[in-house]
Amino acid sequence: MDTKTFEFKASTVDRLPYCDKQTEYFDDLIKMPNSRLCLRVGKVSKTWVLHYRKTHNGKVNKITKTLGNSNTITLAQARNKFLQEVATIVGNTDEFLRKENSKDITFNECADVYLNERKPSKNEITIINVVKKEIGHLPMKAITKKVVRGVYESNRQLEQYRMANYKRDMISRIWNFNLEVNEDECASFENLINPAKQKIRLVNPPKGVIFWSKESSDVKVTDEQIKPLFDAIATLGHKEKADLIKLFFYLGQHPFTEICCMRWDQLEKEDGCWWWKMEKGFHKESLPHTVPLHPTVMKIINKQKGKDNKFVFVSLNRKDASGNLKPYARSGFGKQIKVIRRLIEDETITYQCFRATVTTKLRELAKGHEPSYLFGQQLAGISNAVYTRSEFKDQKIAMVNDWMSFIEGKLNER
Repeated sequence: MDTKTFEFKASTVDRLPYCDKQTEYFDDLIKMPNSRLCLRVGKVSKTWVLHYRKTHNGKVNKITKTLGNSNTITLAQARNKFLQEVATIVGNTDEFLRKENSKDITFNECADVYLNERKPSKNEITIINVVKKEIGHLPMKAITKKVVRGVYESNRQLEQYRMANYKRDMISRIWNFNLEVNEDECASFENLINPAKQKIRLVNPPKGVIFWSKESSDVKVTDEQIKPLFDAIATLGHKEKADLIKLFFYLGQHPFTEICCMRWDQLEKEDGCWWWKMEKGFHKESLPHTVPLHPTVMKIINKQKGKDNKFVFVSLNRKDASGNLKPYARSGFGKQIKVIRRLIEDETITYQCFRATVTTKLRELAKGHEPSYLFGQQLAGISNAVYTRSEFKDQKIAMVNDWMSFIEGKLNER
């Protein structure tokens, strides 16, 4: 293929003759690192093409992208499109190079971060050390589903399903925890799917049963435990975490992926009511989600004004690479739940059971209350369009008011 380079002009481009032997002309005016704007001329067409070529550590990263036909895209438009596409390619390439140059952090290193910051129980530590002996030397990016299955397979064959699932779960927790709190060191596997999410398959399953899974907890805070619960929260030394734990119970949303990550730009006042508006991707479900915020909740939120411009609740001990404060991590609330359990004399209570408590109690408070609306969970027969359009605002407000009135009543009981 013949190639020629000169400064493109609209009139010159129009006069270039079509030819049987394909020729590539390169624009000498517009210059970008490792990138060139090309006009490819053939028998019947003249096509704008982007050429990108970069060599790193002996590896060539080459991209050729068609921008359009010269009959429909002018020279000025081709140059603009070229600049836009190059910016995207360079950005993606830099990300690629960042990952290529980043250290391959191992499972041992990630497990140590989990042990140091999460402060797990003795049972968890025992399981983690067993797993470290088997796959600790492996880079996190090399841990696949097959590798995870190899860790628990001997227990599965012995039908020790709880032990098998415990091993799998520890790998999953360490993977997710490091991506959350050790993110700067985890570039090598940050876009990979967690390999330890699979269910444990039974060895000799009964008819119709294939997988083993731990039964979900049915623990809830009883009516009689509400006042002792709030009394226990009031004793906590860390008052900001105490307020957050109250919000876990008031709101019933996911504690660590939603409430702890609440942002100021998500809060909006409509018709005298404050709303927490979670965008698609922030909430667990696939749709945007809105939650009305009761005045009692807003009092807690307003106490945080002035601490950070982005997040409502921030930890003074967690900062990103730029020095910006980050939200509280899941691991930061272990000490508090232990105190709460001891004071209310119930070792089964968890932050996660707060949501189940709200769900159960709302259905008891009024026949028409449907908690799925409040938690952004779609019901069968309700389309996305209907859900997004109406958002069930009146129902949500009624449920929140009833729930908060119920709590207030329990707290005021003698």
